[in-house]
Amino acid sequence: MRLKAIVASLVGIFVASIGMVFADTNALNVAEWQSAREILVRAKQRILEKGWQQGATEPVAKECMTTAMENAWKDLGKSLVDFEYSCDALSSAIGLPRSPITMANDPLDIPYWGRNFMYWNDKPGRTAKEVLAAFDKAVAIAEKKKTAAIKAKVPPDALNDFDAAALKAAIKN
Repeated sequence: MRLKAIVASLVGIFVASIGMVFADTNALNVAEWQSAREILVRAKQRILEKGWQQGATEPVAKECMTTAMENAWKDLGKSLVDFEYSCDALSSAIGLPRSPITMANDPLDIPYWGRNFMYWNDKPGRTAKEVLAAFDKAVAIAEKKKTAAIKAKVPPDALNDFDAAALKAAIKN
């Protein structure tokens, strides 16, 4: 009888701990940061597999940072939100704003999502080693933010209240 009670207690502790792990991974942003990490890892892999290039104005077999990011996102079938998270981590890694740089008389006339990455990648003197290191740093940033999201334990539904309030404020203005 005592053995059954001990086993039952251990099973209960195990089930409770599994529940806590799942509860933690369901915190706000955890899945997005994990997906961002996967996109960044895949983008680096693409450059290692296909080679790295700079300055191409037409499609080529090798990939720049921007093309690798877009193709990694497509390869993995991740959401646009996940892609945005990966762009945020990469922007932080290379020290550029997340929003595209725009200039007066821009011939593209639209804020191309990858322009900052394109400029950084194509800077004269930039090396493949620096680009690969930027991906490593971005992966570490995504992992750190994922860990912070787990520790914060903010429930996903907290965003609904925030979005509702933000939308009301935006409509007022």
